[in-house]
Amino acid sequence: MLASPVHPVELAARDARLVGARLSNVRERDAAAFTYDVGGRRVTVMVFEPPPSRYLGTERANVEGHELHYRTVHGYTVPLVDHDGLTYAFTGELDSRSMMHLAATARVAN
Repeated sequence: MLASPVHPVELAARDARLVGARLSNVRERDAAAFTYDVGGRRVTVMVFEPPPSRYLGTERANVEGHELHYRTVHGYTVPLVDHDGLTYAFTGELDSRSMMHLAATARVAN
């Protein structure tokens, strides 16, 4: 079970809506998974307590004035955003540029 409270992100895209949430895991760590519809495309945001090695093998980019870490997994760009001791990993059916923009402009709801 996650030790910190988990909140969904608010996506800046006008056509984004939260469609589901569930408990999951990332590399045998407890996680929450939030599923969004963004203009008819699925985006999942996984939230988990980060391992110390979370940035190993990542690259950095400055997007919308925010520094993001990201990695490429099976051809998909996966941006990582840290907030209040948790890591938010963005995955889905968007192109790399759109996914990076979505992660950079997301806000954590409280």
